Amino acid sequence: MRKRRGASTIERWVELRFWLMDSPAWRSLPCNARALYLELKKRYNGRNNGRISYSVRQAFQDLHIGKTAAALALQLLQDRGFIVRTKKGAFSMKAVRDASEWRLTEYPDDLRPNHATKEFMSWRPAEPESNEPPKSRTRVLWRDRTGTVARPHG
Repeated sequence: MRKRRGASTIERWVELRFWLMDSPAWRSLPCNARALYLELKKRYNGRNNGRISYSVRQAFQDLHIGKTAAALALQLLQDRGFIVRTKKGAFSMKAVRDASEWRLTEYPDDLRPNHATKEFMSWRPAEPESNEPPKSRTRVLWRDRTGTVARPHG
């Protein structure tokens, strides 16, 4: 097969840096949000940061998760400071089907010449309100596991 004239031979990849993966914000993300961040980075070509088009619909189709889980993953990435929405998407049955546009804070903004903000590096988990250790969400009853045999009453 012949190569098209002027076609690029540069291979593309998605880069995850150690300092990003070691940040408390990254470690706090569930796997759906991490996978969604990789999908967003896959769309970044080095010249479109701030104009990366991606919707909840695309997220649940790409990741094979529910719409609610996809929306939650996008919200978590925003809350932790990994992404910033630069344009709100709109969906109208007949006229408009625009997805939201995003900026990865890891890279410089291509819309307005700004440096990378890396907002996720300053994120910290919320401090517990009391000095008591956190309680489990599920209550497990203690059982006698000594192996003693129960005897009938009477």
